[in-house]
Amino acid sequence: MEGGGPAHKAGMEIGDVIMTVGDQKIFDLNQLESLLLRKSSKDTLKLTIFRRTKGNMEVKVTLEETPKNQELPIEDGLL
Repeated sequence: MEGGGPAHKAGMEIGDVIMTVGDQKIFDLNQLESLLLRKSSKDTLKLTIFRRTKGNMEVKVTLEETPKNQELPIEDGLL
């Protein structure tokens, strides 16, 4: 997870598992990517995440535009 990025600003941590975006259940990375591609920068999304030490939690993430010269921080299918 990129320090200073939207997920980091929302308080997400490495190892958090995204369970829902709004009312949409998330089953895999492809579904999450597809959903995010339909959103605009500046949209605020309510996520339900699972954190091993705290269980289910809700966070609000405000999307930002990805710089054109920056690759997404996805490695081996993990965010």
